[in-house]
Amino acid sequence: MPLDAAVLVDMEAHRKRYDLQAAIAALNVPVLLVQGEEDTTVPPLEMEALAAASGGRAETRMIAGADHTFNSRHPGKRTTPALAEAIRATRSFLLKHLD
Repeated sequence: MPLDAAVLVDMEAHRKRYDLQAAIAALNVPVLLVQGEEDTTVPPLEMEALAAASGGRAETRMIAGADHTFNSRHPGKRTTPALAEAIRATRSFLLKHLD
């Protein structure tokens, strides 16, 4: 899903607002981080850094063989096995933490 150049300009102009490590550190709730093992857009080390910044509140789920979009393509007309796994992990997390 392409991003307009205006998004990048905004991110550069407001770096602190887009600081994910600072944002996750400020949270006081459980967090789920789901990433594809083959993600070349956001390296898996980024998930580890976010988990560390969470102060132990983050659960992580690495989806084997999945890329940044869990092997789905735009427009999404069907669910891939990797995307289905990410959805199951998210559903399970929400059911566990929401009353």
